[in-house]
Amino acid sequence: MEEALRDFCKELRHRHNCRAFIATDIDIPTHQQAKEQNEDRSEDEPAIKGMDPLAQSVAFAAHSDAVLFLFTSGGLTTGVGAETGGILGEFHLRRGNPATTHKPGQRVAVYVDENFGTATIDELPKGYDIQYNQFESKADLHTSVRRWFDNLSRETRDTNLPVFVPGQTYSYETSE
Repeated sequence: MEEALRDFCKELRHRHNCRAFIATDIDIPTHQQAKEQNEDRSEDEPAIKGMDPLAQSVAFAAHSDAVLFLFTSGGLTTGVGAETGGILGEFHLRRGNPATTHKPGQRVAVYVDENFGTATIDELPKGYDIQYNQFESKADLHTSVRRWFDNLSRETRDTNLPVFVPGQTYSYETSE
């Protein structure tokens, strides 16, 4: 499964000139890993700081022009499902959210294998303002993602895509 994801990212990079990567490609230690690495470092080496996996995902998604979550019947999805929910919430994409700014929902997509099914993922398009697509085959997935990228390219041809940093770029409208 991981090799198939790597091949998919390679094709996306080649065909769409994008920085596609798998979240596990990023070499940022968790807090526990940093603690263990710091125990083995010499005094003249700087201390290593850790970051929890969800915070890593949020940071990378904030700086990404597009975020794609892929769910297949052949993959482990518990962590991906939790990260998906965390990111969608962090970027205020729940329908009816009162935040005055949010990461544009058309820049976040969920692709689900037609044989995959969980209530949480299946219900995402009802609760969140994002792109949601099912696919039947690898070829169908590639075609659908290409179409999504092409639509994003057309929509943003003459504008820069801003970085959305949660906690810095949003506010709630209040009547104070």
